[in-house]
Amino acid sequence: MKSFLSDSPIYEYHTALGQMINYQIGINKTEKDRMLFLAMSDEAFELLSKKVLFKESVRINKLKIILFNIESKTLVSWKK
Repeated sequence: MKSFLSDSPIYEYHTALGQMINYQIGINKTEKDRMLFLAMSDEAFELLSKKVLFKESVRINKLKIILFNIESKTLVSWKK
């Protein structure tokens, strides 16, 4: 789960994406049926989704995203 609290949410996203790609490579060797999801706040998603780079990256990498609300600590939605 990423908080994206730094001054640069796109930098945080790049870091999380790199970690996910590495995890997926490792998981593909042993647990091919396991799906990874990137969990982020709904606020971070709203901010990032305005950026073409983010939208294209999600599409190209076929990311599955879980959105949560930081204040209420609740799941908002799953995006597959």
